[in-house]
Amino acid sequence: MLRLPVIPSVLLPILTVFLFAATGPVVLFAQDADAPTDSAEVEVDVQLTDLMRAQQILGTLQAELDSLLALESQTKDAEDEELQLLRIQGLRHVEEIDDIQTGLMKLLPDLDETDPETAAVKQGAAGFLVGKFDIYERTLQWWGREIGDLRNQRASTAAEDLGDLETRIGAARDRLDLILAAMEKVIEDADTLDVDTQKNWAAYDRVLNNRAENLVGRLQIAVTARENLTKKIETGEKAGTPESEIGADRTRLQYAQSRVQGLARSLDATVDLMGARGFETTPYRQFIIKTTGEISEKVLDPKVFIGLAGDFIEGMGQ
Repeated sequence: MLRLPVIPSVLLPILTVFLFAATGPVVLFAQDADAPTDSAEVEVDVQLTDLMRAQQILGTLQAELDSLLALESQTKDAEDEELQLLRIQGLRHVEEIDDIQTGLMKLLPDLDETDPETAAVKQGAAGFLVGKFDIYERTLQWWGREIGDLRNQRASTAAEDLGDLETRIGAARDRLDLILAAMEKVIEDADTLDVDTQKNWAAYDRVLNNRAENLVGRLQIAVTARENLTKKIETGEKAGTPESEIGADRTRLQYAQSRVQGLARSLDATVDLMGARGFETTPYRQFIIKTTGEISEKVLDPKVFIGLAGDFIEGMGQ
């Protein structure tokens, strides 16, 4: 995979550009030493060119990326609350990077192709995008471990305390869904800058397929847990078990159902991305519908419908 090169230096006085960007037009005060009361305010309107703006944005992006890498190194020895704070800071850097990057990609097509500094800016932008993809890959692993740590707490958590835990797991799962979509956009942007992204696309495809298979497994586990809890409650009701004893299982069943729905949404989002990449998605679509019982507009895909109808007919025969 391509690595992030050092963004090339440019002859433009970047410090001055940052000063203008931070303070706006420079105001100079000219004063005659012999006539202190006759001061004149002279405003110098400094207009940033598209190239200057692009160089400024590129420098900011590099600084944000460096900050993100620095945070990652700090997480190796961090624990509990400190680790959570570092993760929050990292997310803020990611959001800032996404916002700034959008402005840069809008500027690049308007730059003068004959200007040597344009080539330097585009090379730096390409390097940044490849580096960002690498960051996203590591972020997926990072948040994946976070979900694993939280999931391990589920069995030992009292039913009345499950709400916060399930909310945190769902939020982490949603972040993974957003990262997957963002990874695709990063590679597409890099393609417009003539970067060799073949290895990046291959890595992205592996991530998508692994994510889909993982979600299928997790969804099967969640469905089994939901079914077991349903049977346990029904058995307790038939046996006349007091509601005070069944109440905890009802709460767990409620969260099990929410978990099934959340996993199904994540799988559906992942399958959408896989479909855009040209992968066969019919088995996943069928699995989602059979698991959740919810039929979306995607059932209109003839292959999905035929598969579901075949399963129904087979079930009738049995």
